[in-house]
Amino acid sequence: MKIFLLCNTISFFILAGCNINAMQARKTPVRTALSQTTTQITTPEEIYSIGKNSEKIDTMGKYIIFPGVTIVADTSATDQAFFEEIYAGLQRIPHLKEYYSLLPVDSYHMTTNNLYVKNHARSWKEFEKEFKAGLFKKIHETLQKDPIVPEVKLVSIKAERTMAIILNAEKDQQDKIVNFGNKFKIEKFIPKPFHITLGYLYKDIPVSQQIIIREKAGELFNNLLVKYYSDKLDHVFVLRPTSLRYFNTMLEFYAWDGQNKPF
Repeated sequence: MKIFLLCNTISFFILAGCNINAMQARKTPVRTALSQTTTQITTPEEIYSIGKNSEKIDTMGKYIIFPGVTIVADTSATDQAFFEEIYAGLQRIPHLKEYYSLLPVDSYHMTTNNLYVKNHARSWKEFEKEFKAGLFKKIHETLQKDPIVPEVKLVSIKAERTMAIILNAEKDQQDKIVNFGNKFKIEKFIPKPFHITLGYLYKDIPVSQQIIIREKAGELFNNLLVKYYSDKLDHVFVLRPTSLRYFNTMLEFYAWDGQNKPF
């Protein structure tokens, strides 16, 4: 009887051991599969957002009402062909128009003083005060008598929240713009750096795609500089005289004499 019980006990432990080993064997592949799945998890792609561009442009790339006043210098007819090729070349960059809404060539300009925007309450309150004081009429008259004609070099092209050509103004031109700003106490509105805006980002863009577009735009920019100005490595672009303007959207800027409110 004792022998029988002993045999049964031994058999029980042997079977139990086999069952445990079988269970462990079944679990092992599951751990491996989970481990493999974990290593395949990737972090979300970094996104570059449109920021405050939504004030000027909608989610379909259409420019919306964004009234204001400013001082600008248009690009000149002398360099029209260069800028038209910039525009056409940007249109051909893959996926660019999925994220950027390009401005027409006839809107290209360099801003010397970003003044006031109607959609910003604090800004417009200051506009109303300065308008009553006759500031804008004085600005217009001064620019008519002593025009500022910016002379700039094109430095590079950027593709961030704006698509823009970065400019470097000649030293005497910078001094003239700064002195003009100081005279009318609008020096705080001088852009840094000076630039020509080509378009606006209207949809959040993956950083990887933004980098590709920026590189393609840079290649286009450099190739066209060589094409048009290879004999003048330090070519200076002479812009049209600066003038007081008002705008309803980013598409067009109208001459303003500063006397009657444009809005």
